[in-house]
Amino acid sequence: LNDFYKFRLKPVSIPPSALVNDLRRLMLREELSDVTFVVEGQEVFANRALLAVRSEYFDAMLFRGGMSESMITDDNEERKTIQLQDISH
Repeated sequence: LNDFYKFRLKPVSIPPSALVNDLRRLMLREELSDVTFVVEGQEVFANRALLAVRSEYFDAMLFRGGMSESMITDDNEERKTIQLQDISH
């Protein structure tokens, strides 16, 4: 009844995860970001969708909260710049 033992599968090599490095590269590429935070005069590039799914604070700030940061600009191509005060880089 249990004939599964007849099927021998070859081992598959699974490469190590590169997700963290891929996300780091995503943050460093200005052309892939849709929001820029200015912290202590330094620009930090980010993606609104990633921030929103990882943080309720950013979800409210960027999408649901009615804050000025969540308002869509007239030019959809323009990257939104947000000054963050009292935050260190």
